Amino acid sequence: MKRAPRPLGISALVALLILGAVPGVAAQERPVRPPRRDSLGLRDSVRLQGDSLLQPLDTAAARKLGLPTKPSRAFPSPDTLLSALLRLDGYSATRYAGDSITLFGQTKEIVLVGSAIVERDGSTLEAGTVSFQESDCRLVAGGTPTPTLFDAGTVLVGENMRYNTCLHRGTVPTALTSFDQSGVTWYLRGGLEADSASTRIYGASNEITSCEEPTPHYHISASTVKWVSNNVIVARPAVLYVRDVPVLWLPFIFQDVRPGRRSGMLVPRFGFNDLVRPNEGYRRHVSNIGYYFAINDYFDFQASIDWFAGNYIGFNGASRYRWLNRFLSGQVSASWIFEEGIEGGPGGRSLRLQWNHLQSFDSRTRLTANVDYATSARVVERNSVDPFLQTSTLTSRLNFSKQFSWATLSLGGNYTQDLSSGTVTQALPSISLTPSPIQLWSSATWSPSFTFNNSRVLNQAPGAVIPLPPVNGEPRADTILIDARTTQFSMRTPFRIGRWNWSNDVSVSDFWTSRTSGPIVLPDPENPDDSVTRFYSEDFRTEIDWNTGINLPALFPSSWKLQPSIGIRNTTGGPFLLRNRYTGGQFVSQGKRLSLSASLTPTFFGFFPGIGPLSRIRHAFSPLVSWNYAPSATVPEEYARALDPTGTADIRQSPPVMQLSFAMSNSFEGKLREEESEDTTTAAAERPARKVKLLSIQTSPIVYDFEQAKQPGRNGWATQRLNNSFTSDLLPGFSLSMSHDLWDGPVGYSQAGCPEAGRTCRFDPFMTSISARFTLSSRTFASILGLVTGGPQPEAEPEDPEADLYDDPIMPRGSAMGPSTRLDRSFGDDYGGRRGRGFQASVTYDDQRTRPREDALGQVLEQAANRTVGWSLSFSPSEMWSVSWNSQYNLTLNEFGQHVVRLERTLHRWRATFAFLKAPNGNFAFNFFISLRDQPEMKFQWDQRTVGTSRQ
Repeated sequence: MKRAPRPLGISALVALLILGAVPGVAAQERPVRPPRRDSLGLRDSVRLQGDSLLQPLDTAAARKLGLPTKPSRAFPSPDTLLSALLRLDGYSATRYAGDSITLFGQTKEIVLVGSAIVERDGSTLEAGTVSFQESDCRLVAGGTPTPTLFDAGTVLVGENMRYNTCLHRGTVPTALTSFDQSGVTWYLRGGLEADSASTRIYGASNEITSCEEPTPHYHISASTVKWVSNNVIVARPAVLYVRDVPVLWLPFIFQDVRPGRRSGMLVPRFGFNDLVRPNEGYRRHVSNIGYYFAINDYFDFQASIDWFAGNYIGFNGASRYRWLNRFLSGQVSASWIFEEGIEGGPGGRSLRLQWNHLQSFDSRTRLTANVDYATSARVVERNSVDPFLQTSTLTSRLNFSKQFSWATLSLGGNYTQDLSSGTVTQALPSISLTPSPIQLWSSATWSPSFTFNNSRVLNQAPGAVIPLPPVNGEPRADTILIDARTTQFSMRTPFRIGRWNWSNDVSVSDFWTSRTSGPIVLPDPENPDDSVTRFYSEDFRTEIDWNTGINLPALFPSSWKLQPSIGIRNTTGGPFLLRNRYTGGQFVSQGKRLSLSASLTPTFFGFFPGIGPLSRIRHAFSPLVSWNYAPSATVPEEYARALDPTGTADIRQSPPVMQLSFAMSNSFEGKLREEESEDTTTAAAERPARKVKLLSIQTSPIVYDFEQAKQPGRNGWATQRLNNSFTSDLLPGFSLSMSHDLWDGPVGYSQAGCPEAGRTCRFDPFMTSISARFTLSSRTFASILGLVTGGPQPEAEPEDPEADLYDDPIMPRGSAMGPSTRLDRSFGDDYGGRRGRGFQASVTYDDQRTRPREDALGQVLEQAANRTVGWSLSFSPSEMWSVSWNSQYNLTLNEFGQHVVRLERTLHRWRATFAFLKAPNGNFAFNFFISLRDQPEMKFQWDQRTVGTSRQ
């Protein structure tokens, strides 16, 4: 399981416990080492440190803090006798060296002077002088250079190091050391002392920081510090300083500093205004009050409580699991929300369950599950200040896939809850089986496939409105929402014989809904001259259809691309077999008729002289012409009655079909002029010239029906709307689409036979929608400049290495409502935020219009358009500042729909965020958040939210 980041910890700081046992010497060396000099006659840079701990050293890290990375000298290679002594069993060897070594026999004292170095069990002590007196059990290191201890990657620098070999106690009055914790290097200054049991380390007047500057930008100061068995740290009192200004005081700090995941209390989330209310109307809120349980290496659990005064109280539980050997990982979480009632009424309740699961049984078998379910979507929507959540849906998906040697099987389903309407959409099960193509013989292949889907729609509006008895003179009504179910099965069995393709499709669909319908006036079967009125409380329909056709080999594949085909289609619209409420639950059928079709997709080119940086311009015109024909056919009376029980439509005779459709694609491309180059190799000559798409236009098909044009009061046009889309490489990220209503009324009718009152049915294009999208950035202008001048295109922006520094794919940092949302990331929970980005702007514009019409009095009725513009803007005014603004404005209503404004300031080791958010439901929030980048749990937050205005 992935190790979670843990708070401050420290390794063994005083390895003098190892170096202190000098009496067990097995080998001693006393070489005399003269001072080294460089080519200029100066002494070694290591010996220039003097008495200061912060003088420059050789490496980049040590250059700032005075922490060397290794001893300045090394022991010479041992000879044969010394190697034999070092290999003796039962001894711990201590090696020492210095410019001069003095042995005092009477006092049993050893004194090393001048670049003294002592090594024992992998730990090395380097100092100006080292003195050991056996009678007093005293080891003292001092002098110049300043004593430095190297042990297991830890470097400790301190003056007057003292150690008692009898009591096993060591003291470093002025220490400077570094240690790694959770991937961050921490630096400690102050006094250190180790006890005789080697299990406790004490500190006095300590300063801890992750800033590598000699004068740190911030530090945590503690009068007394205690580490117990390198597992627990206790400090009191603790004061956070920014430079030399105290900004936060805590009476004590108690933290488990062991590596890996450990059980313990969660860090509560609250703001300063939750302690000191800015006004009487402010509602306090505190979240993440709970406990974390590290059960084992594969499983953990945490429980927490969230409280929002006057709104709700929430209980949260979450568990993660990960078993790498079984390729198994996931997360389960649950949150209960209990709303407070309004005006004495009961409050809402909601249970939200979330489950993310990923499992690979083998290389061909995989199971994925993403479950997000809430018992009351309204409660979740009311108490959220995230506009992205309020306008979205809760979606659950489950999928199991298995790849056999002969087929691929997929089983799954999904469940969706719309937070704004409460509608539930369910698709379960969803089965797909795709066998491998079966080779019947050398030129024949059969490729069958099967699918089965069952879907349901629950609580769909609008439904039936039922009046209820009034209360206190106020009318009441209840709404019965609609449920629906659709079950579908399809089988495709295409055959390929040489260049011929024979398609066979069979589909079955069964539909049911609780929607009420009526009144429907039907002919009385007992008296044809009379009628009956019926109301239906539900509806059902079962359809069975079969289609087949043959795609003939393509003609002129390199030029005209003519594709003919022959098919068998139903005599009229609808399935081949039909059962509904008008047939009494019995199946009725229609006939089949032959259909012919052909499509033509050539491409024509036109070339034009270049202009500016373009040496030549090419226009590619690609029309898509298709033709369909089917003869007339008679529709059985039972089938016609099933489609139209009222008998008002004349569908007994299915007219012949002869339609011609035309769509087109236009593309203008420019070839850039080649720069003069001295490279005359063959590869340079064959290198293709750079091309750019100046403009691309895609036009939807226009259909003309020749048989429809023969009917009285009709014309042959069959296309109501025409769509066009435009793109260009000159504006990367730009797209424009337009939709036009071509006819003032229903298409296919002449002006004299227009069936809709207030319409002329004449050709009168009216733009019904326009949608534009474009993105601007510094690369956009550089790309345009490169196209105009023919220069190189800009390279893609590099990824920020700190962007996902603290992201956990299994258990992201959560909010009160479950896993983190985009709102949480905008409020600073995404500690790996980006900085230093260039200018980026994304703008969307949507305009929806309705054609005006005349009423019975001849007055033109204008229907208001719906125009909205949305934008997302981000830029960095300086290296350490970043600004982002995401908003949406309704030009029709002249009001904003939502706002997300964020200002971020990156300090040396800190990140500060100012964020404001306004949601469509009226909820808003303002947040100021500052956190330590190396230790995100160390933060200050001011948070003000207004939630629940929609309930009042």
